[in-house]
Amino acid sequence: MLREVPISPVFNTNLKLPYIFWCISGRLAWLFHSKSQIENKKDTQKRVNEFLDSINDASNNNILIVSHGFFMNTLQKELNRRDVTGQDVKRPRNGTLYLYEK
Repeated sequence: MLREVPISPVFNTNLKLPYIFWCISGRLAWLFHSKSQIENKKDTQKRVNEFLDSINDASNNNILIVSHGFFMNTLQKELNRRDVTGQDVKRPRNGTLYLYEK
């Protein structure tokens, strides 16, 4: 449930375009619910909610969540909606611990 949000090419072409173009266009396509993407924004939000609901029973315990950067942005927004406090991380860094508390 914590895997990264998949990114797919927005369109097929034989032109060699820069990697950053594919990353940005793929994420914009995700944001605007393009059919070119395997998972759209609503699907990602649903996955985040399912995950958080599944760990809700362990709410009295400390929980370590290891996730990917782009997925973490969506996870962080939902944690804020659920009144969980923590750092507002715009660009998560590899191997860095971010603490959120109820």
